[in-house]
Amino acid sequence: MLMKPKRLKVEIHTEPDVFDHLSEWWNSQRGPQCSPFLRSEWFDVWARTRLDDRDQLEVFVVSDGGSPRAALPMVRRGARLVSLSSGVSNVFDIVHDGDGEAIDVILGALRRETRVLFDRVDGMSPLATAVPHFPRWQIRRHLLSPYVDLSAGIEPVLGGVSTSLTRNIRRGVGRLEAVGEVDVVTRVSPSELPRRLDEAIALEARGWKGAAGVAVANSPGKVKFFKLITEVAEEHDWLRLAVLTVDGRLVGFNYDLEYDGRLFGLFTSYDETMNSRSSIGAVLFSTLLQHAADRGVKSYDMGGDSSNEWKMMWTSQTRDRVDITGFGSNPLGRLASGLSRARRVLNTFRA
Repeated sequence: MLMKPKRLKVEIHTEPDVFDHLSEWWNSQRGPQCSPFLRSEWFDVWARTRLDDRDQLEVFVVSDGGSPRAALPMVRRGARLVSLSSGVSNVFDIVHDGDGEAIDVILGALRRETRVLFDRVDGMSPLATAVPHFPRWQIRRHLLSPYVDLSAGIEPVLGGVSTSLTRNIRRGVGRLEAVGEVDVVTRVSPSELPRRLDEAIALEARGWKGAAGVAVANSPGKVKFFKLITEVAEEHDWLRLAVLTVDGRLVGFNYDLEYDGRLFGLFTSYDETMNSRSSIGAVLFSTLLQHAADRGVKSYDMGGDSSNEWKMMWTSQTRDRVDITGFGSNPLGRLASGLSRARRVLNTFRA
């Protein structure tokens, strides 16, 4: 039987409704089936809440006779193309059905751009494996993203942590109980969710993140994002907001998504006036892991990277992530590449 010839065509969509229109195909692909950060809903919420006046959404979609084969959600900022959802997502990638030719079409379109930036790309992504073949593409940073393996239950995890951490957890529970009635809920009920989410955002803002200007509350766009993604995640049964309270007062929380048998951490915070003596974070996290293992969760992806000492107290296992910078083959791309190389050389001499 003769094979139907491919008619691959790339189009650029600039409105967020593209994610809704393509959601059935999009979410049936392998990447989105493994990670909530690659689903159409995640990108849709990001595009509707986090883009500002200087940003232009550009979703590259490769189709074969009208049927989508690959897609890449990006944001144009001047002469740069930046991966959508940069800074929060645990991973970013091309969404595709395995068609290598469709992936090559997207990569070919990117090579014509002056500059492209990708954050937290999986080490085996087509974006990462393309770097050695593109002369002006480079990995600007290599990250090791920690995760806790729960596939064998909680015992190997607790058996692998230091005795000082185990001791701090026991002491923390005792000190918290000396203050008042301690309660840990690893999944806030829908009726309590709006109030607890507001309290969690306010708690984070009172700590070092608020002082540094990086808390959710410091950015109206971040607040809108988490309010809306909370609604979406709760609707799809992904949301896991775990809270630790003392006499009903919130003193610690973890905002996580549970998806495809894995937990993904998004943000967390604790009452810093109590945490140093009571180890609120460790008490809450150990309980969270226990409950997750009991219900068959395979792993907890902590996000961030291995430079966070607290995270590495719980695990030695990591997933490869890379940040990529690519310069185009056009005159502006070659010029930008040369200037970037000159800055690196200058910085080396200054160091």
